[in-house]
Amino acid sequence: MVKRGLLLALILVLMTATVSCDGGGSPSAVVRSFYAALNEGDLSKAQEFISPTYMELEYTDLGEVARMGELAGSFERVEILGEEREEEFGEEYAYVTVEVTLSPEAEANPLLVMWGGEQILLLGKFESGWKVTYIM
Repeated sequence: MVKRGLLLALILVLMTATVSCDGGGSPSAVVRSFYAALNEGDLSKAQEFISPTYMELEYTDLGEVARMGELAGSFERVEILGEEREEEFGEEYAYVTVEVTLSPEAEANPLLVMWGGEQILLLGKFESGWKVTYIM
């Protein structure tokens, strides 16, 4: 009985570790985690959800806003409107559509205003999990 309990505990720990590494296993979960990290002002954490071939957040307008200390708390709400998964040439990808509501302070910041409204994020499935490969 004790062995069974230890095995169950080990399985739960491994599941939690897997979920925390890949943002929950689904494209929508990765997008939520990406925006949550941005809303915390944590570019390093947000970068973990982006394909290494896409962009380095540090060198974008978001990086500038983060350096000014104005990124944290910029997103009042991020609503997932839809998720579509497809496969082509053996590669999996997904489109996640979100509606981003900016805080009043963020709406007044010209470097952040383009991050509000409806956004479509393209994600690819890599060995390490789903990653944002493009933001439209």
